[in-house]
Amino acid sequence: MNQYLLDTEFAVQSLFDLVTYELNQISNLELELKVHRDRANLLMAEAYYFTDQDVDDLETPGMYANRYGYARHISSVQAIQYEVSKLEASYYAKDSSIRALCGSILQIAKQGLSFVHGKNIPTVAIEPKSGESISNIIWQGRNQSMHYEEGKYQNKLTSCFENLEQAFGPNLNLATGDNKAKYIVFNVLGWKTYNSYLTTMIQILN
Repeated sequence: MNQYLLDTEFAVQSLFDLVTYELNQISNLELELKVHRDRANLLMAEAYYFTDQDVDDLETPGMYANRYGYARHISSVQAIQYEVSKLEASYYAKDSSIRALCGSILQIAKQGLSFVHGKNIPTVAIEPKSGESISNIIWQGRNQSMHYEEGKYQNKLTSCFENLEQAFGPNLNLATGDNKAKYIVFNVLGWKTYNSYLTTMIQILN
């Protein structure tokens, strides 16, 4: 196996382990969010049910609603919404972490290309859906993850991502202004594990 891959094995394996951990955390957060949102929706439906009931001449709709718990339901919904906002903040923080970790994976892969091939990016391995070379996807994906906050890209990068967006969908649209590293790693390159990464890298570094 290529010496560069041996030298970086521990680092890249560790990055994939961290990505897997964060993905599991996100899955747990998604389940929690669903439970909270479903509960809030149920409480809101019950609360507005109270306001739609027929009342007698001695009681206004508002009196009826309060007697049967409208205010209590709304208060419970507000408490749930507060918890939802905290869970959403955690979700986006972990998603940002995953994107950064995937950017680091792309950086190490790109450095391998530079180490072995210099600036002559090999084009023998082609991603079939987009027609882009695997090496160029790695190179431009790494560049995008490093410069996405600036929002200014070279033509080679924008051309590559236009082809990727057409092949893989709107998550690769540069106009959204976010770090695309996780979509490049997971969706385009199919690197779900270190072994899948290694298989690709052996092919393009040898």
